[in-house]
Amino acid sequence: MNQPNGIPHTQVEYKLRRLVNDYLQPPKSGNKMQIGLNNFIRYHETLAQMGARDAHELMRCMEVHFIRDCAEMAARASLYRRESRWGLYHYRLDFPEKNNQEWFCHVNLKQDRAGEMVLFKRPVEPYVVEVDLLREVYDVATR
Repeated sequence: MNQPNGIPHTQVEYKLRRLVNDYLQPPKSGNKMQIGLNNFIRYHETLAQMGARDAHELMRCMEVHFIRDCAEMAARASLYRRESRWGLYHYRLDFPEKNNQEWFCHVNLKQDRAGEMVLFKRPVEPYVVEVDLLREVYDVATR
C-alpha cells in the first residue's frame, strides 16, 4: 500500500501463471524447469513493484507472493526427482523411466535457518487397510 500506483496484482499474477504453464507443464525437461526456476527466483523484483490501494488488493498481492513460492517449490521438487512417475503428470523427457530403487519415496522441502529451500527424500510408509469382506458392504449405486 506504500506504492498505490505500482503494477496491479492482476498483471503480475497473470504473467506468473503464464511462466508456470510455460515451464512446469508436462512433458517436463530439466532445461525448461531450470529456466522456470530462474524466472521464479528473479520474480522477487517484479513482486516488489506491485501496488495496492486498499486492504483487498494488498491481500491479492500477498496471494501472488504465495503463488510464486509454490512455483519455486514445484520447480525445485521436479528438478530433484530424476525419473518419470504418475503418467504424464510428471513425465520427464530427460529421465523417461520410472526408478523405484531410488525414487519410491516422498520428496519433501523445508526451509533452513538461512531461508533457503532444502530438499530431501522421505520413505513411503506402508499403507495397508484391513477390510472385513464379510461385514463390509460397498453401496456405489446412485440414489
